[in-house]
Amino acid sequence: MNLPNYVSMSRVMLVPCFFMALYYHLNGHESILFWCRILLVCIIVSDFLDGYIARKRGEITSLGSLLDPLADKLFVVTSFVLLAVYNQIPPWLAIIVVTKDILVSIGWCFYVMLYGKFEIKPSFLGKSATGFQFLTVCVIILFTNKMALTIIQFLTAVLTISALFHYVYQALQQASDNTLHRSKGTP
Repeated sequence: MNLPNYVSMSRVMLVPCFFMALYYHLNGHESILFWCRILLVCIIVSDFLDGYIARKRGEITSLGSLLDPLADKLFVVTSFVLLAVYNQIPPWLAIIVVTKDILVSIGWCFYVMLYGKFEIKPSFLGKSATGFQFLTVCVIILFTNKMALTIIQFLTAVLTISALFHYVYQALQQASDNTLHRSKGTP
């Protein structure tokens, strides 16, 4: 296990800590907001740091390509569900984000089972959607600007839906390519 994987693993472990801090903050423990902010900054910094270190040192691994999106999905899903339950974001936004992550994860599992390929290549739309999902949480925890939050929520929804459709398109195209190669006898 290399340094970028340790950073990704630390982010996976920070998510439940952030979830608990956010839960207590939303339940009226204002003093916990400081820890929410610290944990949020650590999660965001580690998200950039693991990828940067892996690319800079040439240490991109299969484990890292699994841990990084896993940490992102855990953070986004837990945050959006909790924020929706406590009326910090509209429930429809949480439903869009969680549904997209579940469908993409299920699709990826089917892809691995059908084709035996263990590749996770996020698209630009997927990265943009995740970035805006993170930004939504940041605006709520760090800035609490209602006007900015409304605009960011709308953009988050649009990008998340667009990313889902783009991943479905990519999956169908990949499946078509694999079927074509098999019918021609190409492995």
